Amino acid sequence: MLRRLLPFALLLFTSPAATAQTEGSESASLEGWTEIGLVVEPIGSDAVALGLSRQQIRSQTERRLRKAGLTIAETALGRVYVHIGLVAGKLGYSGAVQVGFVQRVTLGNGRRSWGTTWERGRVLGGPHDSLAGHFGELLDDLLDSFIEDWLAANPPQ
Repeated sequence: MLRRLLPFALLLFTSPAATAQTEGSESASLEGWTEIGLVVEPIGSDAVALGLSRQQIRSQTERRLRKAGLTIAETALGRVYVHIGLVAGKLGYSGAVQVGFVQRVTLGNGRRSWGTTWERGRVLGGPHDSLAGHFGELLDDLLDSFIEDWLAANPPQ
């Protein structure tokens, strides 16, 4: 039963209601960041069984971000998070991929907290043998969205 509900629960992770909103636009929240951290959350056993690896996802993400001009530093306070939730069944797989930017935010009451200020997510699914290619393209698309918004907030001098 839990395996059937997981794809629906994953949709909650991509809900805009779960993210902090900035004045203006999401891309404005990326202004001034040149050094960021990167967190690739652990992936499940179904994703591993179908050929994904956390290290491969991290390498692909790092390569794209560095190529855009961002510096990756583990001590940076702003972080790109990559989350993958995937379940495999007899006929194929389904799941979601989420890329978000998390940083310190000021709440309405003046307190500081961590908040997601930029986020994109996509649902994916298909036959088992299509995951590697489909996932790579989908992750690149999400990273392209982040990079485009980052460049809009930080135009090259």
